[in-house]
Amino acid sequence: MISIKLRDALSAAAMLVIVGGPILAILGFLAFVLDSDLRIGLALGAALKVFFGSMIAGGVLRLLTSIDARLEARP
Repeated sequence: MISIKLRDALSAAAMLVIVGGPILAILGFLAFVLDSDLRIGLALGAALKVFFGSMIAGGVLRLLTSIDARLEARP
């Protein structure tokens, strides 16, 4: 399996992606709306793609590190 330090780093990265993704989506939405001529639908679509993509990617990474920890703890 992977080392404890690597697992902790991957777990921290997963939490950063899960928390940072929605913040980035909101900031990107606001920047796109303020920059363009009221293309809110396009900005909302891009923000939702970033939001859900980060949630899925962070969740999968967290799931894989959790599975590895459980397999390593098994006798």
